[in-house]
Amino acid sequence: MFTKTQGRVISTKQGDAYTQLLSKIREIKTLKSKTNPLVISMERYMWDSRVHSWSRFLSARNGNVPEAMQMIQAHEAWRNDFFPIDLTDASLQKLLRVHAVSEIDVANHIVDGDGDVVDSTKKAPVVYIDFSKLQEMGAESESIQTDVVKAFVVYTETLLSKQPDPRSPKTSQFVDLSGVSIKQGLQPGVLKKLYATFEPNYPETLEKMVLYPVPRMMVKVVNAMLR
Repeated sequence: MFTKTQGRVISTKQGDAYTQLLSKIREIKTLKSKTNPLVISMERYMWDSRVHSWSRFLSARNGNVPEAMQMIQAHEAWRNDFFPIDLTDASLQKLLRVHAVSEIDVANHIVDGDGDVVDSTKKAPVVYIDFSKLQEMGAESESIQTDVVKAFVVYTETLLSKQPDPRSPKTSQFVDLSGVSIKQGLQPGVLKKLYATFEPNYPETLEKMVLYPVPRMMVKVVNAMLR
């Protein structure tokens, strides 16, 4: 006969998970007795496991369980088809080298009069898209768009997996439109493809999306593009 005890460890501070895990193990071990031997088995749930992600999919469907289940099943099918990503692919490597898609790690530092940091608040990390560089590479090309989606997913997955609370991981997105104009030809296909991938597969993970700079004459074009 075995004593069955369950415990869950969720760390909200970076680097604190191991300490919390040891504390939980010690707590459970106190239940051990000669008549009821104790067996400890451990499972680690990542940010995208159903244990953590179900609430996000349910929220994205306004509490409708059948629709949320359909959404999460479609996401899991997409994940099985999409991964693994071949990071050695030459065209994808080229896109990553020029930082057409990259990341920005943001922290809000508050300093005192002596210049010492007295408070450092971590902001949601940012996936950065340089639209001008994408246009130079031929953003209207199907192969380029596919590589952009792959790079976007790589950074999104990496940044979400680093978030301290797997129940509510967040990223932001910054689409840099510097140097892009209607005259050059704003190609909406690549952005539409990005958000056709992001929206159904990463619900409730976007803290903020910024497109900048957007001249007044381009606002209607951008709004129509993202519908």
